Amino acid sequence: MSTIPINMPDAAADGYPAGYIFEAGNGVKYQWDGDKWVSYLEPDQQQNWWDRIVVSDGTSWLRQLERGDDVGLVNTNNVIKIYMDVSDSSIECRKIVTERCNTDQLKVLNETTGAQVALIDTAGELTCENISIDTFPTLPA
Repeated sequence: MSTIPINMPDAAADGYPAGYIFEAGNGVKYQWDGDKWVSYLEPDQQQNWWDRIVVSDGTSWLRQLERGDDVGLVNTNNVIKIYMDVSDSSIECRKIVTERCNTDQLKVLNETTGAQVALIDTAGELTCENISIDTFPTLPA
């Protein structure tokens, strides 16, 4: 993922008054508080659903303001691609690409029925209902 810098005005040098609102190139509005720029939410818009916290190791995290809310991440067509259910800590997504996954177990579900078709547990054991492989890959010696 690449990052694009935001070109913020030098409010202190340019003499912007506290309360000045600036819309950056990313479409987000920021308000000068007299010392620093802070994100700004229009009073007539819906409430802000997120806040940012710094955990003990110094890592910054984004979290939902209403604890217990499930989270759905959507694409440009408003189709949920990743769904996080906070009641049981499950994450559903259409495609996972990862080098490492820390979990108690990994379930593979049928996309149409939602039925579990495979399970990998912490012992590394794979349990499947049905395996069909047209060509079995060559395994290293």
